[in-house]
Amino acid sequence: MKKYVMQICIIAAVCLLGATAFCGYHIYDHYAHEAEQTEAFEQIAEVVEQAQTGEEAPQVPLNEEETILPEYGDLFLQNPDMVGWISIAGTKLNYPVMQTPNNPNFYLKHNFEKAYSDLGTPYIQENCNIAESDNLVIYGHHIKGGKMFGALNDYKSKSFYEEHKTILFDTLTEQAEYEIVAVFKTVAYSSEGFRYYDFVNAENAEAFDEYIAKCKELALYDTGVSAEYGDRLITLSTCEYSAQNGRLVVVANFWERRFCMADIKTRDAVKGTIKTIDKAAIASERMKAAYAKTKDKAEQGYYVDESSATEYASDKVSYTAERVTEEGVHQFNKQ
Repeated sequence: MKKYVMQICIIAAVCLLGATAFCGYHIYDHYAHEAEQTEAFEQIAEVVEQAQTGEEAPQVPLNEEETILPEYGDLFLQNPDMVGWISIAGTKLNYPVMQTPNNPNFYLKHNFEKAYSDLGTPYIQENCNIAESDNLVIYGHHIKGGKMFGALNDYKSKSFYEEHKTILFDTLTEQAEYEIVAVFKTVAYSSEGFRYYDFVNAENAEAFDEYIAKCKELALYDTGVSAEYGDRLITLSTCEYSAQNGRLVVVANFWERRFCMADIKTRDAVKGTIKTIDKAAIASERMKAAYAKTKDKAEQGYYVDESSATEYASDKVSYTAERVTEEGVHQFNKQ
């Protein structure tokens, strides 16, 4: 009997040891994978930073009318599922944003290279239109250490919000900054929760106002920021673990366009004209001085609309600059 019990104990010990080793391996593998993916995203961010600081970057067309921002051109060529970039200053949130309309939630468990990944990649809901939707719903995993959308967890604290009031979200052709309207918690897939992810396009002003009002009602604190019909919103969503299927949601309103690729396109399309404009600007003071001298020599009262030599010179320079600019636009439209 004792021998039989001993055998059972040995078998149980072996099984326990095997289970411990198995679990230990998977835990190690998980964190090793997380570290690997974190490094990969850091390298992607470096590509963007280098392109932003570099003098020359290849221009990549998005379509017949639009050109991709230089910092995102190479990444788009690597993976055309990329539709933008999101970041929050002072946090680790600094990632590409993907979208796969024909394969919803693909990037929930895939990295930028489309390989399986527990971290996934931030992505936009499949029924959102980047250029036209009133609200872009963006998902990201809540990863400890402030990784991915884990950084949003800090927005539960108003003091954190006070120091991080805006979110940078770029499309492939435009850089923009968004002001946070509300931060709230809810539950998904439940009649008791707020189905914020259903709001993409407002049917009318009333529907838009209802969405904002509900966000404000659930808000953890008052930001003093609101939005009105016609504004562009982004809604960031991540897991929140105080409830089953809990979600932490950050809603932000378009505040400022930092840069648009159309500006570069126009400048590059009329390089010769731009050079002329630049030269005119550099010579501005010389022109002012010359016109001022002419004014001084003119008979008093000849130019009845100018009260001084300086104003006269300024008007002449402005007129010349306008003519050069008009010619630049004309040349651009001819192309």
